[in-house]
Amino acid sequence: KFSTKDKLLPGQALCMIGDAYMEKNNIAKAAQYYHKASKKNPNDLLTSLYLYRYALACEMQANWKDALWAYEKIQKDYPQSYEASTVEKRIEYAKTRQ
Repeated sequence: KFSTKDKLLPGQALCMIGDAYMEKNNIAKAAQYYHKASKKNPNDLLTSLYLYRYALACEMQANWKDALWAYEKIQKDYPQSYEASTVEKRIEYAKTRQ
């Protein structure tokens, strides 16, 4: 359980839970938490990172449809983010894997 009035911390907490599941090699659970983090108070600072981690977890599960969705959302909604500068090749790769 975690509670705060801060707008960024809830998403960060969810992402860290996702990281913990990733460390335990529970990719499906990690993906769920990264996706939850991306929907929690979306912002220009961290949401693209959460989406990127979600997409990578989807790739690890051969879930190319959701990976592509996340990469394209980064490109469309967060074009100024660092992650947006690297997703073009991931988008093309995910398209070839579907």
